[in-house]
Order: sequence, then C-alpha cells, then structure tokens
Amino acid sequence: MKKTDGKKYPLYFYVITYSIPFLILLLIEISLRIGGYSPEIPQWINPSVENTGKLVLNPEITTRYFKNLQNYPHSIFDVFDKDKKPGTFRIFVLGESSAAGFPYSPTGSFSRFLNYRLQGAAYQQKIEVINLGIAAINSYTIIDLLPGVLEQKPDLILIYTGHNEFYGAMGAASNEKGNIATGLNRFFANFKIYKLLQNFVSMFYSPETPQSSQETGGLMERLSKGQLIPLDSEIYKSGVNQFEENLKYILSEITKQNIPVIISTLPANIRDLEPFVPGEKGLEVFNSAQDKLADGDSLAALKLFIEAKDRDELKFRAPSEFNEIIKRMGKSFNVSVIDIDSAFNSQSKYGITGDELMTDHLHPVLSGYQLISDLFFENILKSNLINGLVNKNINPFDFPFSTLDSVIADQRIGLIKSQWPFSKEQGTRFNPPLNNLVDSLAFQVVTGKINWDKAHAQLAARFFAENNYPAYTKQYSVLISQYPYIKGFTEISSYELMKVEEYDLAYSLLYQSMLFEPTAYNTKWLGIIDLSKSRITVAEKHLIQSVSLNSRDPQTLYNLSGVYITKGDFKSAEMYLSQCVSVDPQFPGAASLLTQVRAQLKK
Repeated sequence: MKKTDGKKYPLYFYVITYSIPFLILLLIEISLRIGGYSPEIPQWINPSVENTGKLVLNPEITTRYFKNLQNYPHSIFDVFDKDKKPGTFRIFVLGESSAAGFPYSPTGSFSRFLNYRLQGAAYQQKIEVINLGIAAINSYTIIDLLPGVLEQKPDLILIYTGHNEFYGAMGAASNEKGNIATGLNRFFANFKIYKLLQNFVSMFYSPETPQSSQETGGLMERLSKGQLIPLDSEIYKSGVNQFEENLKYILSEITKQNIPVIISTLPANIRDLEPFVPGEKGLEVFNSAQDKLADGDSLAALKLFIEAKDRDELKFRAPSEFNEIIKRMGKSFNVSVIDIDSAFNSQSKYGITGDELMTDHLHPVLSGYQLISDLFFENILKSNLINGLVNKNINPFDFPFSTLDSVIADQRIGLIKSQWPFSKEQGTRFNPPLNNLVDSLAFQVVTGKINWDKAHAQLAARFFAENNYPAYTKQYSVLISQYPYIKGFTEISSYELMKVEEYDLAYSLLYQSMLFEPTAYNTKWLGIIDLSKSRITVAEKHLIQSVSLNSRDPQTLYNLSGVYITKGDFKSAEMYLSQCVSVDPQFPGAASLLTQVRAQLKK
C-alpha cells in the first residue's frame, strides 16, 4: 500500500482549500444582502408628514443595540433642519440617560436649558441643540451614531458619557453585548451574517420581557443581570479599556473633521448613597468616610467616599478612573474638558456631591442640570465659538417646564427607588399618593397608561375650563417646546386664548412657534395682535412674512393694508386691499375700505 502522507500538493490547492470557508461566508453575506435580510434602520427620519424639511433621530435606531426588550429607550426627539440654513450654529449632544435629562426628560435636560440660554444670547445666529442621549447605551452606540452626526455638519459636539460603560448595550458586563474585542465589534457589526448569528442565538436565549414597569426592575437591571464587577478584576479592566479606546476613537473621528468638541467629567451621588454591593471593605470605607465627615474632615471624607463608590461591585456609577481618562483624552486631543464632577462637589454640602444635587445614584436634580448647562455655556462663551454671544441673564420662570413635569420626575425616581438595587424586597409595587389631577396624570405617564403629550393636553383642558389661562398657556408652551413641528398645538391653543381675548398669552405661544419656524398662521396672528397694540413696524414685518408664505389669505391681506393706512402709505394699502378683494370679494369691509383708500389716492 502506497503512503500518501508525504504527498506535496501545489500552492493553489492550499489557497483554494482554505478559501472555501471564507467564500461560503461571502456567498451567505451576499445572499442576505440581496434578499434584504435585516434591512438597515435609517438614522434620521422626518418627524411628521406635514414637515418634510426637518429631521429627528429615528426612535427605532435602538433596536440595533437591544434585542430582548419590550420597550426600547429613545432620545428626547430633538428636531433640526434637514438642510442646514446659513447662519445656523448646530450643536449635537452625545451621551446616555443623564445627557437626556432623566428623570426630567424630555423638557428638563441640560441641552434644553443650554439651547434656551444660547438662543437668548446669540443675536446673530440661529441655534440648534440636538440631544441624542439615550438610556442604557454607552460609547459603542456613540461610535455607531457618530458618522451620521458628522454628516449633519455640526459646529460643536458635547459629550457627557461613561456611567453605562459596563452594563450599557454591548458593554463589558452587559446582557446586550457582542462579547468580542472593541475594534472587532465595530467591524463585525456591519455584516448581515453577524446579525443573523445574533438573531439565531436570541431564538434560544430570550429572557422574559416585562409587561409593565410595576412588575420588574429597571432597564439597567435587565441589562446587568446583577453581574458583579470587583475593583481591578478582569472584567473591570476590560470595561476601563473599552471606555478609553472608544473615547479615543470618538475624539479622533471628530477632531479629524476639525469640529470643536467639549467633553465633561462625571458626577455621582457619593455622600448619601452607600455602595449597592460593597464588596471587599466597601461598606467599611463608606462608614469611615461618614466618620471623617462627622469629625469635620471633609477632604479626607471625600477621598473615602470616592473609594467606597469605586469598590461598589455593582458598577452603576462610573469609577473615578473614568474621570482621569476623560481629562487625559482631553489633553491628548487638545479639546475642552469641563469638570462637572468638581463643580457638583463645590456646590454641595460639605463639598461632596449628595442628595441636594442628585435624584438617585447619578441623575441630577433640575438645578443640577441647570448647573451643567451653565458650565457648557460658559465654556462656549469663553471659547468664542459663536459670533456675538453675550452673557445674558435668562428668566428661569419662562423656561417651558411645568409642575406636571416635576411630578412625573418625582414619580419616576420613586418607581426606581422602589425596585432593585435600591430596594432589596422583591415584588414591591410603587403606589405614590394621588391627591389631584396632576398626580394622577403623572402616574399614568410613568406607568405607560397615557403618553406624555396627552397628559399635558388633558391638564391644559382642565385649566382652561377653570379659566386659569396662564396655567393653560404654560402647558401648551411645554408641548410646543417639545413638538414645535406639530402645528396643531400652536393653532389650537392660540385660537382658544384669542376667543377669550387673552391676546398677550396667545402672542407668547405664537412667538415661541415662530422662533422654531415661521408659518403663515403664526406670523399672521402675531401681526394682527401687533397691529391691535399699535406696534406698527413689527406688525408690518410679521404680516409681510405671512403673505410671503400664503399670498391668498384675505384676512392677512386686509390687516396688512391696515398697517399701510396707519402709516399713510395709501398706494401699498390699495395694492393689498385689491388682492384681498380679488381672493374673497365678500370679505367683510374690504370693498368699502378699498373705495375709501382709492378716494384718498385721488386727492
């Protein structure tokens, strides 16, 4: 019998043999693409059918990162122009739930405060602040969204991220992760065959999905699965490396485009929240910190509180090493770093961040978000990024945020603190006191019974029925702020207010709508109210703008003629009255007034 063990084959034989598996994978990949398997989810969509000139982050984008959830997290739905207008200064905010303003989202994020303040302080430019903060994501999602962000021509990018690096989607200890190296994860995620494998695995591993927020822990509990991460363990080091490498990649991609970027350190509640899972000496260190604080040694206490937080094996708060990485990356890429962690300490009792600035373990109270906004604003002002920006005081009472939003936030935090890891008892139900309509509506929002916007509309209706028109206006100001592209909110509210002769309140809502986008409706009624108040110059401006948007509205044409009659410009008045009569010969008073104007012209 001949031996064939030593037979030598030609080189092409080995090339072909070892190429076959890759060719099979390539054919599968091509077949999946041709067959339309797992179609790509667009990053940007139109917010409504009536406003195709705007874009918003697709709420379905998070299905890329979460496979086993019933209710997917999403951004706060900030809308911006599809085609960036000349003179616009566009800012994107990247981060997680704290960036999104939880529990005060959508209207209480630091980005909303920042936009409000910048718009009031920048006389020469339109400001767009687009917040892409999403709960339970981390730097992997930011990397995925970044190319689409850069395509939208940002003038500045703000980054507030790091708390979810271990348990957020695809994090080092997350239930939703690719479980491969940092760079490879970004590479393989682009292949259909990778998505096919993910879906195949999920067929056999599909954890129970909750039916309501009352029956389960929070989103982060489902992602973490209670996985513990001791300080300096391998999984801890993996998360630290993940954060540093991803942040390095993010800053590299942004700075290559010569786009300014501001990153920030991460505050957390360290004084009034002991470690969830203390680990080795964690609780001992925390108690020592409290003892030092009682002795008046706040500096020593601060160091011990930080150490206790770092020893917490449930990594729901970013370790202090992350702030060191953020500062180091800032120097490495020569980008601005604002030290929010130190600022929170300085504004807190004993110089240590606690409950006065934190709602829970890491989400700031409303004044905390305002502080973050102020710090970003001051950095932007100092850097001269926006032409003509002035440090103008803004009235916080005019900010579109209502009592209902505050109660919703309180109940969201109450719900979280009734669950793991704040509560060790299983099956605890959250039952806040429901003393009035605001409490009841808030509870329905928090438990998913009604939508946020419907709750505000229902409360507004109650206020209107009670003749409380300022409170009615406040609710619609909040709605217009959140959904400025839904024209119905402006039109319904302003019409109702004008019916009861509350013209100043109607004017405030019309003006708020006009700042987002001038329409034939809001500019018409602004002009008509201006004319009634003898603000002739402003009335002319608004009414001309309305005519440019709709030249066949007889009411607008008639009132614009009134502006020119007041100014003594009878030729212009005659022109607009003629147009009014041409559009609607029966428009009340138009024909008679036209006769009078023509008589004046003959004199």
